Amino acid sequence: MINQDIAEAGRESVSADYWRLSIGSNAAERRAHSPANFADQVHIPVLLIHGTNDTVTPISQSRLMQRRLLDAGRQVRLVELAGDDHYLSQPETRIQMLRALEAFLAENLRMP
Repeated sequence: MINQDIAEAGRESVSADYWRLSIGSNAAERRAHSPANFADQVHIPVLLIHGTNDTVTPISQSRLMQRRLLDAGRQVRLVELAGDDHYLSQPETRIQMLRALEAFLAENLRMP
């Protein structure tokens, strides 16, 4: 997201300043703090939902997180929504997302 904002608004913009203050400006430091590096500390099932045409957050990030969680022996499901974007703009994929969420919750929540 930071890269997209800087590309659109410029390096000296309010948006760029926000991201630098929020997550820092050092790319190596940001990578070191990636959730993927802490997958072994996750102790609950994880559902990742990602549009394959997302231009805000690359789908490679969800695929990396899935791989790291699996490598750590954690329960994870990645649902890739074909042809949709970051905002789930297509009604069909919104329905697909809701069905995936409903199934995930039914499998992982203990209801009385």
